[in-house]
Order: sequence, then structure tokens, then C-alpha cells
Amino acid sequence: MGEYTNNFQAQRGIRKGYPISPLLFMLIMEYLTRLIDRMQLDPNFNHHPKCEKVKMTNLTFADDILLFCREDAISGQMMLQTMHKFSTSTSMVMDPNKCKIYFGGLNFDDRVIMKHVSGFQEGDYPFRYLGVPLTTKKL
Repeated sequence: MGEYTNNFQAQRGIRKGYPISPLLFMLIMEYLTRLIDRMQLDPNFNHHPKCEKVKMTNLTFADDILLFCREDAISGQMMLQTMHKFSTSTSMVMDPNKCKIYFGGLNFDDRVIMKHVSGFQEGDYPFRYLGVPLTTKKL
């Protein structure tokens, strides 16, 4: 009792509809939130200008997530590294075909670099998130 064991590889997942599935999913999402919180403590990370005052970096609803950062290479790279660490440790991988990247005021060359590094397609404004239209301009 009280001894460490060797690591083991999971062999099976949990069936859809299993009663404990939502709890396990929330525990995993809490881990993601903590990784993002730790990332934003790094002095090299820059918050999105509209989110800086409240230190907001993400909005999450179920399995959807919006990530916010300033449009600079370092902050974007840090965000992608954090998501990669999450994917590596949980085996939950973002599908680049379902992900979009949005820019507000970034020049063309930097947009090309960010799209290439992330592997995401550029999305168009306005777009809807949970039924709310989001845009860079005042509605």
C-alpha cells in the first residue's frame, strides 16, 4: 500500500452515454484551463487588447473553445504550444478542418505565417458563437 506502480497505457475508452463521461470531460477541460492560466503568467505572452484588463484568454462552452491573444508571433506560438501540450497529455486533438483563425488588424505577411504555423483556415467576420454575432466592429 502506498507504492508507485509503472505507467500503463489505456486500452479502452468510455462508451458514449456512460454516466461518468461528463465528469471526466470536465476534469480534462479543467486541466486545459490550468495550462492556459499558467501560460498567461509568462511575461512574453500578450493578451488581446480588449481582453487585457480582465486577463481573459479563452471562452469555453462544452467542447467549443475560443482562444484570444494579441496578434504577435510569440503569443500565438505560446497558445499553440499550450494546446499541443494539452493534446499530447490527453490524446484530445484539435481537428484543423473544424478550427478557424480570426485576425483583426494584422498585416498580410503575418497572417500567412500565423495560418501556416497553426494549420487553421482563416475565418471571416462576422461569425456566430452560441448564437451571438462576433465582429471586430461595433454592432
